[in-house]
This record gives sequence, structure tokens and C-alpha cells, in this order.
Amino acid sequence: MNGALDRALRPLVPEDIARNGHAERRALHRAVAAIALSANRHRKPADILKAAWPRDVLAEATLRAATTPTAVSDFPAATRVLSLPNLVPQSAALRLFGMVRDLAAKHVRRMLDDLGPAPHAKKHGLKTLRGLFAYAIEIELIDDDPPAGIKIKLPRSEGYHSWEPDEIEQYRAYWPLGSEPRLALEFALESASRRCEVAYLGRQHVRAGRIKIARAKGCNGVDIPITPELKAAIDAMPTTGLTFLVRQRGKPYTPSALDVKFAAWATEAKLPARCRLHGLRKARTAELASEGASAHEIMAVTGHKSLSEVQRYADKFNRRKAADAAMARLRKTGTEV
Repeated sequence: MNGALDRALRPLVPEDIARNGHAERRALHRAVAAIALSANRHRKPADILKAAWPRDVLAEATLRAATTPTAVSDFPAATRVLSLPNLVPQSAALRLFGMVRDLAAKHVRRMLDDLGPAPHAKKHGLKTLRGLFAYAIEIELIDDDPPAGIKIKLPRSEGYHSWEPDEIEQYRAYWPLGSEPRLALEFALESASRRCEVAYLGRQHVRAGRIKIARAKGCNGVDIPITPELKAAIDAMPTTGLTFLVRQRGKPYTPSALDVKFAAWATEAKLPARCRLHGLRKARTAELASEGASAHEIMAVTGHKSLSEVQRYADKFNRRKAADAAMARLRKTGTEV
């Protein structure tokens, strides 16, 4: 195994990667992909590797070797100062940039293929690698940008399902006030919040009948009134710590852990798989639009900075209202369709 790893960890050359079926090359590809993807995620390279390639022992061993602290003198002087956020230890970044110099577009495509058939996973991987190569160009490590001409086509989608009123009532009927699942729903729905916002909300954000939320993903923070439904859910829960929602041992949920947990709660309430946490934010945004709220009024609740996303909701429900009005006119005149 050590001999194979030694060969796998030597500097990449196109001829090596071009050999289809070469186990060490594939292992190195996957280890590099895991390290690169970790740069834009709050996950360790080993966790990414295990999730994507759970039975790839050689790739896991390669990753361990690639992330083992090594003397800086082992690397060329030009790469000694290179590093990326979230890459720990630094030697992982140094080895990665040593490999970057030898990668071409065909190698990037193969790395993306290793992520599986899901187009969104490939899109995220490509975005991460573009940042990696952009930084390498900025520090004059390379001249060309291998991912420049690579595009990933995503299927058309409406995104997360926006919960229907009967689905919300079914969840509420199953999870009563005083339960953590109920509080999670009320926060996501009544405050139109994302999972990363719901996970960290606590009593320090609530004051004088209002709740202040620092919106994520570049959105503006909001200061909105607490609805009766949300107030009832908050009052029914005991004070446990800085966050309303806590896991065992009193620790707050991470956004991804809350997402998984909420999916389990929804499934237990006999709701379809399409009913997920983010769909509640969409449901509240859609409800505001259906009640005639202007785009700017919706933005004051959701925190969106751009009109375009909010306008999609408003346009959708304006069309629905226009259709209802048109059909009502037909009924008034006695015309049948």
C-alpha cells in the first residue's frame, strides 16, 4: 500500500491521469476532489470522501497521506505560502496546489465525473474548482484556466416545494405546541427563515413582540413582528440555552443537521418527501404575494436585496388573481367556456 501511495502522491502529469483504470490515479483524483470541495464547505475532506465514495479504501488512504502534516521543506519554495480557507492542515493545500499546475480541462472533467451523475453536485464542484484555479492564476502559479470552457447544464426546476395550507395543518396536527418539531416549523414559516437562520435563533433575538433576524446568503437583516402562531410556539417551549432548538446535551443544531432532522419529523407526520424545511420560507413568501403584498413589502420580511426573486412570487400570484377575475367576468355575463 505504501508503494502505491508514494506513486499516487507524486506530482500529477497528464500521461498518468490519461491511463483509464489506473487505481492510484483514481484514488488521487478523488482525494483531490474531496480536498477541493472542502474549501467551500464546512465539512472535512474525509467526510466528503466517505459520503461520495464510501468503499474506496485506497482513496481514503491517499487522503490521509495528502493531509498528513509534512515539513514545508518537502515542497517547492513557490508553494510554501499557499493556502486556502478551511483547508487544514496547511500541507493539504500545499500538495493540492502542487497538483494544480499539472491539471488540464480533461482532468477537471474527470474529477467532476467522479462526483456522480447528479448535475447539482457537479455544478457545485465546478464552482469550487473555478475558485481554486482563479486563485492559482492570481498568484501566478498557472497561466491558463482549465475549467473556463466547462459548463454544467442543470435541469429546469421550480426548486423546493412550497408547502400547501393543508400540508402545514397536517404537520401542526401531528406535532403539538410544546414540541421541538412544531417550534421549528413555526420559525421557518412565520418568520420566512432558512435553515441556517432557524438553527441559531434564540431568545436574545426576541424583544417587545418582535424578532430580529440576521438573514444569510447576502440578504438584509429584518426586524418583523412575531405572529400569534409563533408566539404560542415560543411560549410553550422551555428556555434551554442561547438557541431555541437544541440537540442532545444542549448543543444547537448545525443547519444541515436541522435539515435532516426536520425531514424525519415531516416524514413521521406522514407528509410527502417534497415537504422540506426551506419550502416553508417559500410558502410564507407565496402567501404574502397572494395577499397582495408589494415586492418591497415582501423584501422587508424575507430580506431579499434583489427584486427579481421576489417579483417571481408576485407575478405568479398576480397571474392567478387575473385568471380568477377573468373567469368571474364570464360567470357574471352567463358565458360558458
